[in-house]
Amino acid sequence: MRKFIFILFALITLTASGQKGKFHAGLIVTLSGDTLGGFVNWKKNAGSMDSLYFKSRESGETVVYSWSSVRFIRTNKGEERLVCTVKRTLDYIDPFTFNIMLPDSTVTEAIPLTPVCKGVHLSLYKFSGGNDYFFIYDGNKVVQLVQTYRYLTTSEKMFYLSRVPRYFINSIYKAQLLDYYDFDADPKMANLLEMSTYDEQSLRKLLVKMDDRIK
Repeated sequence: MRKFIFILFALITLTASGQKGKFHAGLIVTLSGDTLGGFVNWKKNAGSMDSLYFKSRESGETVVYSWSSVRFIRTNKGEERLVCTVKRTLDYIDPFTFNIMLPDSTVTEAIPLTPVCKGVHLSLYKFSGGNDYFFIYDGNKVVQLVQTYRYLTTSEKMFYLSRVPRYFINSIYKAQLLDYYDFDADPKMANLLEMSTYDEQSLRKLLVKMDDRIK
């Protein structure tokens, strides 16, 4: 029993010291617009149910903020998150089974978004939750770039003699981006959009070039 208590105490101590080590000097901007300087800590790939931890002093008391009460956070190491309440389509492909996960599912929630690239006119953000979901920010509003999936019907499968695709990809984001850039007037960019894929590298390249060409 004594051995169990000692191990439990050690684990609690290690957890507490590890938690303390995760705090970094930085600031938060609350939903009410207040800017608070101090020390911040949040879970890597934090979801809507996780929290932001803040101390006004490194040895001070920890204050817990829900994401719905925060607008922005940044550390002195340059790490930052833009926090927004957004409607999010949840579809994604399981990388191991290649099955469609959470089909036709949506949720509206406050989540911390990680910057992928920040431009003068357009910025790209990412949220990791089962899969990477991407968002575009034009200085006024944040919108999810959507890609959905569906299985083929039996009749659709009959059109293939071999290598029947497991699912169809509906790249809705390509139509969404037409609201931000005139691709019809720029054949090179139109081709880049058509060839783009829903991943960080491809979307970063596309958004950087879009931002450079917007006047």
